[in-house]
Amino acid sequence: MIRKAILIRYARSLAEVAVEAGAEPVVSAQIAQAASVAGTVPEFMAVMRNPVVPVSLKDSIATGLARHFAFHPFVAEFLRLLVKHHRMIHLGAIHDLYRLEVDRLRGVARTRVVSSHPLDAAHQEKLALGLRQTLGRDVVLDVAENPDLLGGLRLEGAGQVFDGTVRRQLDRL
Repeated sequence: MIRKAILIRYARSLAEVAVEAGAEPVVSAQIAQAASVAGTVPEFMAVMRNPVVPVSLKDSIATGLARHFAFHPFVAEFLRLLVKHHRMIHLGAIHDLYRLEVDRLRGVARTRVVSSHPLDAAHQEKLALGLRQTLGRDVVLDVAENPDLLGGLRLEGAGQVFDGTVRRQLDRL
C-alpha cells in the first residue's frame, strides 16, 4: 500500500494551486465527480490498475473523462499526472486529503458532531462559536444523529475525539 505522505503531496499541490487561483469550489466538485466515476465504474479502475494497459491509453481515457465532464484545466492536468505516476487508483483518498488541505489553507477546522437527537440551528451556532473560540479558527460542523448514543455529543476533528455521550459513560461503568 502506498504511503499516505505521498498522497498528501498530490492533494496539497492541487489545493494550493486551486485556492491561489480562486478555483477551489469548482476543482473540489470536479475531483469529487472524477472520484465518484472511479469508484462506481469498475471497468475504469480495472483499466487503471492493469499494468498491461499502456499509459498512453490510460492517459487518453483520463483526457476523455475530463473532456466529457468539461473539467477545469487544473483537474484535467491533475488526472493526467495521476495516470502518469500510476496514482489514479488512489483518487478517492487524494480527494479526501485535498478537502483537508483546503481547510488547512483557509484556516478552517472541520468537526463532525454526532448527537442522539437533532440539533437545531441555534444549538449548532452556539457549538460552532464555542469551538471557534477554543480553537482560534473558523469551524465547519458536519452534524449527524445517532439515537444509540442516548444523550450528549461526540465531537471528532483535527485528529481528536471528545466523547461526552451517555452511551460512553455507560460503557465505562
